[in-house]
Amino acid sequence: MHVLFSVTLVLYIISIIAYFTGSAFKHEKLQKYAFAMFVVATVAHIAYFFWRWWAKFDALDLTILNAAPIRGAFEYSMAFALGVAIVVIIARPKMPWITSVGMPATALMMAFAATRNMDIHDLMPALRSPWFFVHAGTGVVAYAAFAVAAVAGIKYLQMLKKNEDEEGKTMIQIDRMSYRAIVFGMLFFTVTIISGSLWAADAWSRFWFWDPKELWSLITWIFYAIYLHQRLRKNWRGKRCAILAIVGVGLVLFTWLGVNNLLYGLHSYS
Repeated sequence: MHVLFSVTLVLYIISIIAYFTGSAFKHEKLQKYAFAMFVVATVAHIAYFFWRWWAKFDALDLTILNAAPIRGAFEYSMAFALGVAIVVIIARPKMPWITSVGMPATALMMAFAATRNMDIHDLMPALRSPWFFVHAGTGVVAYAAFAVAAVAGIKYLQMLKKNEDEEGKTMIQIDRMSYRAIVFGMLFFTVTIISGSLWAADAWSRFWFWDPKELWSLITWIFYAIYLHQRLRKNWRGKRCAILAIVGVGLVLFTWLGVNNLLYGLHSYS
């Protein structure tokens, strides 16, 4: 399993090096080969994800849903990266600009995963619940969507520096992509928070504890809610929304990693 993960990471890195080399030397064929390698890496990534899922189910006394590889920093970041990679592949035919920022984002998240503990660990009794898959699974999807929105925001600012017209077709497309990713992410993130509250009530007879993870999840949700409000009511577009999308993923990363490493609470085991 670890060999397959390493191969996947190496393929991602080589594909990115080849893609930007092709871009620097205006070599379109090399860029196409690089993207094809990225697709192969993603297929290997999917194989690793489901292989790990089966290995956990086979080795531990878990239900198939509780065996999903979405627990802990390694599995969460690995699943996070997979979500971004799939979006890059699906979106590229209509939005070729996504490759230049989406591919590096995928590799960076996989590189981070490689620094975490890759061993398979059993779930604590508190996590052995039907709510686990809903709560953690929707969280992975939401975080990946917010990452895609930030990737689009970075690309928007890059093109703005090159004096691209904000009313141009590509710029409008990037802006809409970021917005739609945030809407999609908010739907899933709302389910994450609600399912977590229901799980807490089921496990501890209380919906909310003001735990650091809960508090920062709420702060993150409110931030994106403000973004959507400003977008719809104030008709915000372009640069301001791109900046907010990037700031938002910073909040996501702190909620996900910073809280676990810096603040002790009920979610410290996650």
